Amino acid sequence: MEPCRPVLNAPLSISTFRPMHPASVIKSPCSPIIFRSFHSLLSQHLPMAHNAADHISLPLYLSKAALPPANIDPDLTPKRGASWPDSEGFSLSKGMHRQLQRVEELPLRELELAVKCFRPVIDKVKVDLNAVTLPVPAIKEWDKEARAKLDVTDECSFRHYLQRFPFETAAAAVRAIDGVSTLDNRYAKYHFERFKFAVIPSGEDLLKYYLFGPPLESLLYPNRSPEIERTVTPGIVIITLPPWMFGPEDFEEFTASGAYEDGAIDRDNAKHPGWLNSTKLAAALHDICRQYHYRRFVVTTYSYWAFGTWSLDWSTIQVTSPIVAEKTKEVTLIEMLVFWTQCARQRDAYWSLAPDML
Repeated sequence: MEPCRPVLNAPLSISTFRPMHPASVIKSPCSPIIFRSFHSLLSQHLPMAHNAADHISLPLYLSKAALPPANIDPDLTPKRGASWPDSEGFSLSKGMHRQLQRVEELPLRELELAVKCFRPVIDKVKVDLNAVTLPVPAIKEWDKEARAKLDVTDECSFRHYLQRFPFETAAAAVRAIDGVSTLDNRYAKYHFERFKFAVIPSGEDLLKYYLFGPPLESLLYPNRSPEIERTVTPGIVIITLPPWMFGPEDFEEFTASGAYEDGAIDRDNAKHPGWLNSTKLAAALHDICRQYHYRRFVVTTYSYWAFGTWSLDWSTIQVTSPIVAEKTKEVTLIEMLVFWTQCARQRDAYWSLAPDML
């Protein structure tokens, strides 16, 4: 493991894999008690902004902009998510093979240290408070309407919550670092795309995901030369899963270090029956990242997050253990997201996790 090196800059977007089957509706209202405790937690010696158009130091803002807890019904947050519906897209055609063989740990401590190295790199950057969406008391506060959006009642509100708050804030931070607006760069904002399984086109889109970076439309999986296979495209994939479809136990299985048996994630057959949700996610992640040639990725249910990267030959992923959004300490989740996006975009130096990993 190499020591952390400062990283730099860039753009975000969204895509899909098929909306999970509908979730039941949450009836509980947004709790003002939760918001007040979050408010008091963050209001520590911060300069008061005079109006919404004020600019503030980006690293200061990111270091204080913790993600508030979403108001999700406990019945919709099981330890293990509901079994995903079958889809032909998870099984490759006979003779086709996914390269993923191993999962290795990306130490969270190393990621936190790298984020701290990143802070001085963006020390001079200012962000417009009008562009960011997460609250920081005494700097930027939420009105009643924004607080109401903490209610997650179904998949649609879950996606809206993720995009409206952490993702739009991360995108605004990246644009501030780049010194561009969404008008200057079409990839400096979110783009929704419908994902099709690369080998067996399917009408279903089982996962929704976000992209930050340009598409690699000219490189169609699986017919790529060895030289192209080792090409790294500057961008990141962020897979989002509702908590009722991917619970903490699923997350632990997905991030656990270990090896996949040969063919274990190629198809659901007699030799490897009954794929787990975590196995299906690994297969989908492989296909999505290869389609765009983005080697950095994030997986999140909002309450839980994991940050990872692929080896150059697509045989190994390094991924953090599940990170609980509300329990990050020395760095905030949003700092990690901005940093990881900038690593993926490789505008300047980037932090290398292992000799063959970018």
